[in-house]
Amino acid sequence: MPLMWVARLMQRCREQGRQDDAGFTLVELVVAMGIFLVIILIMGDVLTSLTRASARGDALVTNEQQEMFAVTQIGRDLRGAAYIVTAPTTTGGQPTPTTWYFNQLVMSEVNPTGGAQTTVGWVFNPTSQDLCRDILSSPAATLPACDGTTSSNQRYVLTSVKNTPCTSTTTLSSSPPCQPLFKLYDQNAVSGAADLVTQSQSNSAVTLGIISQCTDRVAVTVVSAINPGPQPIEVDEDFELPNQFSGPLGNQIQCP
Repeated sequence: MPLMWVARLMQRCREQGRQDDAGFTLVELVVAMGIFLVIILIMGDVLTSLTRASARGDALVTNEQQEMFAVTQIGRDLRGAAYIVTAPTTTGGQPTPTTWYFNQLVMSEVNPTGGAQTTVGWVFNPTSQDLCRDILSSPAATLPACDGTTSSNQRYVLTSVKNTPCTSTTTLSSSPPCQPLFKLYDQNAVSGAADLVTQSQSNSAVTLGIISQCTDRVAVTVVSAINPGPQPIEVDEDFELPNQFSGPLGNQIQCP
């Protein structure tokens, strides 16, 4: 009796072995392939997300570096400026902020060797979204548009500048406000005080001469997105004008 039981057990083992050698069924293969495909798709989505995040991070870093480079150049010019050159464009004897001072700035540079001064101009073209630096022949020269065709001394510094231009309908008090490239302040300006150009629109005592020779601080705002993808980055810096002296009007005027 025990021998018969052992024989039957051995026979069952041999039969089970033959079944195991038969391989996978079609259903098992389909299920396994489905699971493998799901895993591949999940891994692909994760890899794509990581690649996009890395590209976005690189674009953000590049955008910020390019903006900081442009703002540093502006700051270097401002720190070496003797005075802000009076703008030739006026409205009723007052500066026109939609074209001058807000989007353009000309400054007379101090020559450290004692030679002739250099006139440097910065201009933002809202249409092409370009920011240019130009070397002018004199303080009285007209600052060319930032289009690369009107001045051999003009150099593109930054592209894809997204500053919202100031217009008659979009002002500093609008919601949202405009984002001028430059805002000019005198020594009496406090945090939140209106800049000299804005003051001049309601206060006739703030003349072009005062703006030219009494500006001792310039707030620079650059909003740019050179690389597509990330939102534009805003860089804000304040620069002092330490080298002021008698400007183009001759004698130093009385600052308010």
